[in-house]
Amino acid sequence: MNNAAWSLVTAVALVGSAQCPVSDCPPEDGLLTAGEWGGEHWRFEVASDGVVYVETDCAHGTSNAPVSSEEGAVAFAADMVSIAGEVQYPEEDPVPFVATFSGTLCGDTLTFTETVVGTPEDPGAVVTTEGVVVYGEPAALWTCQ
Repeated sequence: MNNAAWSLVTAVALVGSAQCPVSDCPPEDGLLTAGEWGGEHWRFEVASDGVVYVETDCAHGTSNAPVSSEEGAVAFAADMVSIAGEVQYPEEDPVPFVATFSGTLCGDTLTFTETVVGTPEDPGAVVTTEGVVVYGEPAALWTCQ
């Protein structure tokens, strides 16, 4: 293999490994790191006791229990309510629903799927949404109309 081809192979290998160093995957088992986790359409605020406040463009809620990772796997349920416009407190007649979250933690990045079975608008619906949040990053939320 000539030097140019070897350099290209090395560069591709380095770029691929920069996405998630092997030493960070999976992270140590335990509670998610307390603080803000943000992403496009998602905000997780993790309390020191591991309970997660979840906010999306059109809903918000809180995990039913502390959230932890085991060998990089994360799974939890959250009691949610739909919102339109800015979050108002106290909310008038919120209609609660349960959302389940399952995903993989790699370093400071949590990639997940949210699943809602039965929405307030359609009790038979199954809605899945993909998401990514990164510890220490701000959320990019849109106002739901």
